Amino acid sequence: NDLSYIRVINITPRYKETKVVSSANPHLIFDDNTTLDLSLSTVSTGNINVEFYNTSPVNPPNNLISLNKFLLIENDKSIDDNLNTVLINISYDKNIINSNNIDENTLKIFYYSMPNDLWINYASKINKTSSYGSYVSTNITHLSLFGLFGSPVNAPQPPSGDGDGGGGRLCIEDWKCSLWSICISKISHYRGNSS
Repeated sequence: NDLSYIRVINITPRYKETKVVSSANPHLIFDDNTTLDLSLSTVSTGNINVEFYNTSPVNPPNNLISLNKFLLIENDKSIDDNLNTVLINISYDKNIINSNNIDENTLKIFYYSMPNDLWINYASKINKTSSYGSYVSTNITHLSLFGLFGSPVNAPQPPSGDGDGGGGRLCIEDWKCSLWSICISKISHYRGNSS
């Protein structure tokens, strides 16, 4: 499985939910209508813990607008050892879309990659009307910190994911240099001077 590591989060979640999941009952519905559908390789039972945040525990991607929807999803080892894929459906509020001038057609689910210190987007499907309300969905292969982001109306879209779990990367260069120094970026790439 692709692993993502989360920094210590120093903000209080809006709320937390723990659900029991099993191969016999792999569909989970949370209070805000976010859903998880797990595909497990063997018969197993365990807990899924989800913490819901209104603000990002880490810096959001540049040039994107947050829908104030962040989920830190963790699971028991019994689930982790047998997890194939998860269909995640993150619900959203159209009032937030309208009040923040977000292009609804650009909504994507991102996960936070701590080793790279950046948000990575997944190929996402937008469902504007369903029995659960409006939501964005994608298939994932690991549990981590997820966020829902969109572009401002009339802005260029971030790179789209390839649907293979990691998706395209939104990479922002942030070099710190002086005229004759080695430049170091925040994402641990190094650039030296040519002599």
